Amino acid sequence: MDCATTGSPRLGTAYQVDASRRMERPPANVDRNAGRPPRIANWNIGLQREITRGRTLLTSRMDSPAVIAAGFKAPYATFPMSSTLAQALRPYPQFQDS
Repeated sequence: MDCATTGSPRLGTAYQVDASRRMERPPANVDRNAGRPPRIANWNIGLQREITRGRTLLTSRMDSPAVIAAGFKAPYATFPMSSTLAQALRPYPQFQDS
């Protein structure tokens, strides 16, 4: 077979078509599990740790001795020290609750 008889170049496909468009042989690589849903196993683990007993440290001001002793610092240089530690630990501490 060549381009003149089939109308397309022969590129080494899994099956070949002759001039009458019959399959000379079945597809070579057919997976028996084709069409089945995949087997997937997802794992997720989350750990949390309490900072102190209760929420007194989170509601303390940033300039309080308890916050300073715990080692927390302002998230950026112009962060107001009158704000609470909870505000400083937010993903975007520069935006207040509304």
